[in-house]
Amino acid sequence: MADRSDSAIEPLPQVPTADDLPLSPDTVTELLELRNKELRVRAQELRLAERESGYQHEYALKALEAHLEDREKDRDQQRSNRSGDRMLLALFGVLTFCLIAYALHLGKDEFAREVFKALLYGVPSGAAGYGLGRMRAGKAQPAPKDEP
Repeated sequence: MADRSDSAIEPLPQVPTADDLPLSPDTVTELLELRNKELRVRAQELRLAERESGYQHEYALKALEAHLEDREKDRDQQRSNRSGDRMLLALFGVLTFCLIAYALHLGKDEFAREVFKALLYGVPSGAAGYGLGRMRAGKAQPAPKDEP
């Protein structure tokens, strides 16, 4: 076994630093060329990222325009549906009025009275049921909001 007191501790070799290494002109030229290439690649990456950002902006504008157009078409369709509903209701009212008037003309007063009673009780009940159904349907499926 070796005696510890006899052995001397050997110093670790020193790691060379940048100041200790001699840089030849060729090495400096290579480093500068490499850095120049890195800068060109980075500039190209930035141009590509900028172009991609421009495409994303164009896509977002077109998507927004399409969304606005769709919402306008939805509103037109809803307006058309409401107009059709109103026309149907008016037609029903006119036909009912004509039926009652014709019954009165023929002297069927009791029949006209029964039709009027049916309307008196049926129309408010139907309107209440219709309104309740629309209210429940509106809660189940909220209308989309207009987003600019």
